[in-house]
Amino acid sequence: MVLRTTVRNGLAAAGLAFLALAAVPGTGLAQPQETAEGQARRAEAGKLADQGFDLLKNKRWDEALEKFRVADNTLHSPMFVLFQARAEEGRGHWVEAQKLMQRVIDERLPEYAPENFWQAKQEAKQALAALSPRVPSVSLKLSGAEPATTTVTIDDRPVEGAASGSPVPVNPGRHKVVATTTDGRQADKTFSVGEGEKREVAIDVGGAAVSPPPPPEGETPSSAPGRSWVAPGLTYGIGGAALLVGVITGGVFIGRANDLKDKCPENHCSPDDEGEGKSVSTLGTVSTVFLVLGGVGIVVGTIFVFVPLEGSSDPGSAQTTARYAPELGVGPTGLQLRGRF
Repeated sequence: MVLRTTVRNGLAAAGLAFLALAAVPGTGLAQPQETAEGQARRAEAGKLADQGFDLLKNKRWDEALEKFRVADNTLHSPMFVLFQARAEEGRGHWVEAQKLMQRVIDERLPEYAPENFWQAKQEAKQALAALSPRVPSVSLKLSGAEPATTTVTIDDRPVEGAASGSPVPVNPGRHKVVATTTDGRQADKTFSVGEGEKREVAIDVGGAAVSPPPPPEGETPSSAPGRSWVAPGLTYGIGGAALLVGVITGGVFIGRANDLKDKCPENHCSPDDEGEGKSVSTLGTVSTVFLVLGGVGIVVGTIFVFVPLEGSSDPGSAQTTARYAPELGVGPTGLQLRGRF
């Protein structure tokens, strides 16, 4: 009841302080009169504070904390911040309570601030002095890595300076510390601390780097080795060269065949031209063979592009999949292309 009355008086004094500020020349406020909106905000803040006091009395810390947060957002008062600290202390969140108490102490108040605001600063100093010795701390003893290349989290929250061994205040209870190096090595440890305990936790991150998670099923890692293009390139090269030879010899064959036709009317050649006839016939055969070889080379190269060779397997897989294996051969009637699945 005393605290409730104190805050009520503080809110009223805060309203008078705002009126005093409004009466100061140069503030831009013509009327030294509290607006209806200001009165409504002050009344709402007082209502929330009353509810917060009742909740604190019944040790309903979470609900009380929220009431005083909303009250402070409605009409700021260092007293509301101090009572938030009291609620956090009741929850066992002593580190958070310390920060709120320090916030009240550090707040710069104008000279016309109500006496209750100054009283809140004094109470915050006393409360912080009483709470600080009770707050436990942990010092990290790091091995296997340099502090400059290691980040530390406690309960998933980054903590600056922890890698260098500086004491870190923590709430009493159970915690998990994780140290991670820039090259992916990681180590963690769970520990518990009690009221006022100074704990040292050793953690070694000298192990292997953390492996990246496997890719989703059906997807190939970007770093997986690609297929070989040697076979398609080789067959395309041979096929192209054969086609070129076939075209050149075919051109020579046509020219010499036309000349021979002029010398051999009605396909009857003299004995002197029989040797030329055999040579022209050989050119025709060579041109045909190379043209066929070139065509086969292009076809086989295309098959190599779209169908992997037999015995190829997926990277990282122990199973080998049967593949199409083209074979080129010579039969009694000419060149033959066979496939085996």
